Amino acid sequence: MKIVMIGGAHDFLVCHENLIAVFEKLQRKHPTPEFIALEYDKKIFEDYIVPQRNSLDACKDRNTLYSDLLSDDEIRSISACIGYDGDTHKDYFPTSEEVWLDEGATFDFRNMPCSSMVYNKLASVTEAIRTGHISRERGDLIEQYKQIEAGGLKLGHGRNIERDANWIERLEPYLTLDIDKYAFVIVGADHTREAHGLLRQRLRALGHGIEIFRTY
Repeated sequence: MKIVMIGGAHDFLVCHENLIAVFEKLQRKHPTPEFIALEYDKKIFEDYIVPQRNSLDACKDRNTLYSDLLSDDEIRSISACIGYDGDTHKDYFPTSEEVWLDEGATFDFRNMPCSSMVYNKLASVTEAIRTGHISRERGDLIEQYKQIEAGGLKLGHGRNIERDANWIERLEPYLTLDIDKYAFVIVGADHTREAHGLLRQRLRALGHGIEIFRTY
């Protein structure tokens, strides 16, 4: 089986934009994949992550955080990147089966500041404005912030081998050695590294061909 691994960073505007470009390329190059594996638990993704894209009330003090720094359109553009890697594929491969790699995972929302991913993303953008790293005088704020993201993305050296092992167990019922079959695996970029115990190496060890795309 040919496994197309797409590695990026969660909730990065630049990775969202580049994932769209990757899917447009794959749509021309590959048939519809047998399945698309996603680095989420389905329930957490649908019940907690997706709704944040439409939430402008992440924290009670949000107005003092960014109301005078970002327009509504800019806020919507930033919010759209939340969980982008969990459902962007539906616009290009809507009939492919989804495999949720973290199925059954638990998540303590209380450990997150304001229990909000979108709030944290907006805070990061406004901090870049306040510190002068991006400014309206230099052009489009969102495009400037994407450049900052792209410059800060580096593959890590940590190895969560246990998690990758769990993912292989999750994937095994869907894998086949039929060389004419394709599947996409969308995960954090670290898991696409060629290192012992990580997902890429484990898939190759099972006899699957690997093609890598990174969205930064």
